[in-house]
Amino acid sequence: MENFYFLFESAENWETWNEKGFLIGMLILFGFTFLFLTLYYIIFGRKTDRYASVGKWFLFGVINLLLVFIVTLLVEGFSVFAYDGFDNFEFEIWSFSLINMLYAFVFYFLFSLVFKRFSIHSKFYPVKF
Repeated sequence: MENFYFLFESAENWETWNEKGFLIGMLILFGFTFLFLTLYYIIFGRKTDRYASVGKWFLFGVINLLLVFIVTLLVEGFSVFAYDGFDNFEFEIWSFSLINMLYAFVFYFLFSLVFKRFSIHSKFYPVKF
């Protein structure tokens, strides 16, 4: 799992991370991404065509990446680094949260190509094929 997150940074600079931190970060990433994909394609995409547009798809993706960033920042900051306040978050936690946020949108796009098959009204978004 370490290689998944260290595409942007070398592993030698992150001594404080352990296996628990990477696992929680990945669970947050995939949990929120699958939640928003299920909401957009299966729940809203089958009931109404009100959300069937690229703008609404992008809005769900942006909300996904913002929630992944905030939850990763808070959960990882308090569980891995054991911070007691909001004033002393270090560079590593901000960098990890940003990387998780970037991966959230990439996986949101990639898994949208699979989930759109389950939708009735949103089956042509983000791309039509």
